[in-house]
Amino acid sequence: MQELTLDQLTFLFGSGLRPRIGRACIMEVEWVGQLQIPNAGEYVFDITPLEMSTSAGDAHDSQEMKVFVNGTQVVSAEPTKWAASRQAITLPAGQVAEVRVTLRNTAALGSLRMGVGQLYWKGPGFARQIVPEALWTVPREATPGVRCTVRWVETDATEHTEVTTVKNIDQILARETPNLVGEPYDQVKQRIYEKLIEDAAFLPPPPPVETQAVGVEATASTEPPRSPAKIRHLHPLGLEHYRNQDCLLALSTPQRMALANKLLEHPESYRHARLKTIMRLHDRLQPGAESAALDILGSWMQMNGGRKAEFATNVQDFYDGNRALFRRACISILWQHPKSFQWLQSDYLVREDGECVLPVAYLLAFGYLERGRILEWIEFLEAKLADETVSGDTRVNWLIARAMAEEIRESPAERHLKEPGRPSAGIQWLEEASLVTKDPRMQARVARERAARLTVTRRWEQADSLMQPHLNVWPKWPRELASMQRRALREMDSARKAETRKQRAEVATRLEDALKRGDDTQAASLQQTLDAMDGKPAVAE
Repeated sequence: MQELTLDQLTFLFGSGLRPRIGRACIMEVEWVGQLQIPNAGEYVFDITPLEMSTSAGDAHDSQEMKVFVNGTQVVSAEPTKWAASRQAITLPAGQVAEVRVTLRNTAALGSLRMGVGQLYWKGPGFARQIVPEALWTVPREATPGVRCTVRWVETDATEHTEVTTVKNIDQILARETPNLVGEPYDQVKQRIYEKLIEDAAFLPPPPPVETQAVGVEATASTEPPRSPAKIRHLHPLGLEHYRNQDCLLALSTPQRMALANKLLEHPESYRHARLKTIMRLHDRLQPGAESAALDILGSWMQMNGGRKAEFATNVQDFYDGNRALFRRACISILWQHPKSFQWLQSDYLVREDGECVLPVAYLLAFGYLERGRILEWIEFLEAKLADETVSGDTRVNWLIARAMAEEIRESPAERHLKEPGRPSAGIQWLEEASLVTKDPRMQARVARERAARLTVTRRWEQADSLMQPHLNVWPKWPRELASMQRRALREMDSARKAETRKQRAEVATRLEDALKRGDDTQAASLQQTLDAMDGKPAVAE
């Protein structure tokens, strides 16, 4: 196993060792263990701060957790009351406490979301931390660990039960498959962690060695060696390998925290990751490393603060390419952990030079919208724009953020709703942005923002006139324009065919009704209409 690559290890993790079941709709977990009490005094037990319950319309996914110590319930967490009840308990030193933790996860929106089973405590002489492995023993067996029973019910009502021993109460139960354990599985997890955190994973690769056949002189066609500074290096977790990110859910909380902290020490290792990848990485690191995971996402957003607009030929595609990921991020950053939303606004929205970080602004806008407070966000942006010190190039991103807020201003304030908004609603702020900036690259980015709104309504000539002066920054624009025009023609043709099919179905229904009534005259007329739609020649009388 030492010689296996990271890809091979994650393949084993994802395909060879995890038990495969169907899509579960109910999952119940019980952990039972005996806990050695190190010091006499008052202890407070706690669980994950992540509120995993969610809802959409009348459908609700819920997670509940309870903690019992010596038969006394000390933690009760329910949807909407996740952090409501944490009861302190006094325990004597050197004694063994009987601990039982239960988790119930139910899904009405499809397959289960992940269940976070973590037990924290704080007591005499130490701060809040995961209860250590060394203090647990299995009841009536005197062996290290905690007895874990997992019961899940699939959507077809098939039930499964698995009983195993875990090292402590620190498991993430995956969205579709409980993360069960075993000796080979633990070995793979440990080796994956070692591979992910080793120094080699964070260092840029050496520049390629220029090779040349002996006795052959270099010619003009010889490709020069690439500059090491231009080599695009990413940590494996920054690549589009979802298996590499999924394995983070199987690591222990201290391992996720250590890995997140090391990533923060090497921001270049994830600087060039895609937005979808970095958001998924945040979600996988978040349980137990909430602050560090948010810092990774926030620092990435600051490093990529001048996000460019993506072109589209219709409103829905504009939303999917420019907005959807930010709205989806509200699940983990706003609803599961509201403190992360506060941290993002206070720590990452504004650069040191006063410039707005657009990815942060987009996410915050959707967060305010979903809480029914979009006008509060707009007032905040208006106050920024009223500040005389926010001028010139510093003002541009604030204007773009204000335009985006106007786009979604009238969207329904509902969670998980994929409402595309009105892309052209904020055009006046984009026009102002084009006037205040003097930097050529900033002017090019604003031109792209404006052109992206024009291509949505297929105003090709106007979009082209905006982009032509900036071809040195956007050299691919002519190809993008031609591609969009072809796509728009296909969309129009598809819409026309769909309308024709709809009309034909209506005529066919009317024909069937006429035949049932015995109305031969109308039936003949409707049949001729159908024949004409199908391109059949008319039959002479």
